[in-house]
Amino acid sequence: MATVFNKGWNTEKGKYAEKYGNYRGCLDCFDEGSILKALCESKGHFNGQWVQGFLTIACNPHNAEKVTVEQVTRQAEGIVGGGLCLHFTGRDNYGFVFHFYVVREHSGKLKIFEISYFNNSLTSFKRIN
Repeated sequence: MATVFNKGWNTEKGKYAEKYGNYRGCLDCFDEGSILKALCESKGHFNGQWVQGFLTIACNPHNAEKVTVEQVTRQAEGIVGGGLCLHFTGRDNYGFVFHFYVVREHSGKLKIFEISYFNNSLTSFKRIN
């Protein structure tokens, strides 16, 4: 598999539980299958060479290159215009950390609507279609 999930990627962290209270519901929204599906369904919906590179590697189980999912969100985050989202982080082969912002659709599946990373400054890509 080209996508590796770090040990403890979805484990509650004590310091966050102390700071944010019970956030277990946020962690329970994510499993490996829903993240992989969201990544693969995002392919072709974002501009950006690095973003497309990450998604291409993540969605090809026979790819020799690997990307990792490091952790899930520790709290819900506000969306400009209203509402809340969650996010998970991943790292590519070059060490860059990507933030994948997701909403849960009415069907229950996760949909990535924004992807960002730092490359000297924050670079963010919104879903284009």
